[in-house]
Amino acid sequence: MPITQGEAPGQPSLDWLDLLPADPLVALDRFVTGWFADEPPGVPASWGPPSLREFHRIAAGRDAVHGQSAKIAREPFGDPRPDGLIPFGHESDGVFRLLLDPSEPDPPVFYDYDGDLVPERDRLSAFLLHFVLARAALDGPVGGFALCTAEEATRMTAGLTRVPLRPLSWPGVAMHTYAGPGLVIHTGPQDDSGDHHEFYVGARHRALLRPLRPHNPVWEVFHD
Repeated sequence: MPITQGEAPGQPSLDWLDLLPADPLVALDRFVTGWFADEPPGVPASWGPPSLREFHRIAAGRDAVHGQSAKIAREPFGDPRPDGLIPFGHESDGVFRLLLDPSEPDPPVFYDYDGDLVPERDRLSAFLLHFVLARAALDGPVGGFALCTAEEATRMTAGLTRVPLRPLSWPGVAMHTYAGPGLVIHTGPQDDSGDHHEFYVGARHRALLRPLRPHNPVWEVFHD
């Protein structure tokens, strides 16, 4: 079903994509300013290496940017590990903590699964952009979730732009993000077998979800 003019007007520009992969923090600033335009900025936290400080400046006053299913902490928490890594975020149910080395300006990121460290593919600056894009797809009030095949995921992302960042390692094992006007999709294989893909979509307006409704996967959640 097509979207008629006026149902979802004034979607933010996608010009932040033009800054990637060279300048993910400026891209993050532009994305947040557009996607979360209804949330006024506030007073930023100020801790951590430069990339994290810039994230806090951009996210100040915007709770959704810090995340729900996974969160970037507004304040330091927990003790440093013997190797010097410090926590800066966590999964909301405590499945993992996010760790970084505060001595580096743009450090690598690690997931800490009760002492078992899993490195993320991108460094902190790119990770923070990808984290916020994933929150837009997973945590927003307008969106959907399905398990699907790789072919179905390819079909449902047709016409969107794949964000040129390395795939995230959570919630699936290699999650790519796709963007369109007022729409963010986060999808990838659920495990190493590749048999099922997790498919999350977030939208700034319910009408933007309508073209996805007729597709084949059984939507476990769909807020259109």
